[in-house]
Amino acid sequence: MRKAEQTPADSFKFEQLEKRGEDIIKKNDKITYEKFTRVIDGKESQVDVMTTFQFKNPHSPAKKAVIIYTDPSGDYNGAFDKLEPQLIGGLSFNYDISFQRAKNMQDITRILKDNAPIDFLDIGGHGDEHSMLLSSTHTFVAAGMRKQTFEDYLTKDAQIFLCGCSVGAYFSKANLVDQIAVLAPGRTVFGASEVASVTSLVREVSPTRIESLSPDGFKITYISPKSPMDLISDSGLPFAMPKKDGFADPAYAFDFAEGKWRNDLPLDQRIQSMQNYAELYGKAVFAALTNLYKESKDAAG
Repeated sequence: MRKAEQTPADSFKFEQLEKRGEDIIKKNDKITYEKFTRVIDGKESQVDVMTTFQFKNPHSPAKKAVIIYTDPSGDYNGAFDKLEPQLIGGLSFNYDISFQRAKNMQDITRILKDNAPIDFLDIGGHGDEHSMLLSSTHTFVAAGMRKQTFEDYLTKDAQIFLCGCSVGAYFSKANLVDQIAVLAPGRTVFGASEVASVTSLVREVSPTRIESLSPDGFKITYISPKSPMDLISDSGLPFAMPKKDGFADPAYAFDFAEGKWRNDLPLDQRIQSMQNYAELYGKAVFAALTNLYKESKDAAG
């Protein structure tokens, strides 16, 4: 595990970070709330839900942290009604902070575009090994994101925190953390391997420091691939790369939707996949693929 960079916040205990965060939130004049009616166990109750929050770090230049939480309709128990003070306290030492809510994948992309370049991205919502809730009708899934979105709007060494239960589940062939790591090469992507409270998750990342084992006893999946190839070529993972002469077997292409290597993909999908990971196949195959791709584009045009 890569050791997190030391910051002044590292010397603070969690209680001190929480107090710092509470003070920042209390004194902040760029914060909004709205009333939301939630039904729990058949009973209606009105709650105040934080909708926006902005914090400007007094030290310049500061890094930029963006936090995006689920719409209240996707939060059945109020876990994401407000920001955790510990997270704000930790980030406040080195980051400008912007918090908004998203109802769908389009909102996610818009928020990323409006706040680029982003050094720390926190997406929060109730999750499982493949998705996170954004509302009562929409989910955050890797298939809804484009690799270019991360390239355009996140810095090259950004951290991506998926704040939801089981998004890094070990039993999954290719969990949500794995999938986002492939779409965002070079960035650190992390999330819980099992069910956990938001408070417990935040304790792992304040101030953006990741530990291998939390006080509550659940492990954190921590992936920091230099490129997608570091992930999909790792022989220790369930989707190990079939090899031939030390390189990827050209009879196979990686189907990330299924989280496995396949030798039965349609030709156009196979060419696209092999283009994405061409360096895995060696120089000769790389050159052949490049020519094949060029010929197919010329024929189409």
